[in-house]
Amino acid sequence: MKEMKIQETIMTRTRTQGTPQNDIAIEDLQPGDVVHSYIWEDDEYVHSGICLSQDEIAHFVYEGGDIVPPNQLIGNRSRLDVYRSHAGIWTPDRLVTLDTFSRECVGTSYDYVGAGALEESKHEHQSTIRDKLERFAKGKLNLPPIKSSKYFCSQFIVCCFAYAGIIGESAQVLYDPKTYSPEGLADDPTFGLPVGYIEIHRSKLGGFR
Repeated sequence: MKEMKIQETIMTRTRTQGTPQNDIAIEDLQPGDVVHSYIWEDDEYVHSGICLSQDEIAHFVYEGGDIVPPNQLIGNRSRLDVYRSHAGIWTPDRLVTLDTFSRECVGTSYDYVGAGALEESKHEHQSTIRDKLERFAKGKLNLPPIKSSKYFCSQFIVCCFAYAGIIGESAQVLYDPKTYSPEGLADDPTFGLPVGYIEIHRSKLGGFR
């Protein structure tokens, strides 16, 4: 029987994180930080990426996988919220693995079908999780491969954490990449805690300048 061991980084899922309160600079970004595009009017996260360096964020858009500078993810109606893992989680070896995996994904297709079926996938996963855990413990569950021919943005982030070894094999039973939206990533401390946000400075009247 396989040992059901969850990585030390896997924490209880709870809606206690809040949102970042501190205005930070692009220079404060660290490799491994997860960033979310926050739209003021919608009051929600609509896109996610992961930092490879202060100058590079790996993400997935409709055109496919890409690596871009942070300012390309900040618009005049949005800000970039930054979530950071506990110190020591992103070891040098894991960061090398993250960088390699992200660059291999450049040009990979966007998963339109998976993105459109996210809520359905989440419901199916929640209703079958007990069965999956039992089958995994008995060695009768084959986990889907982390490397894929297509991703949507938040799915890609979960796969980065799994590929780097932060989400171990047994934990992957719980952390199905196809069930995570940008909001879902921000709600789960496994993918970091809020440390700050980057935005275009707004005037006192609420407009942008």
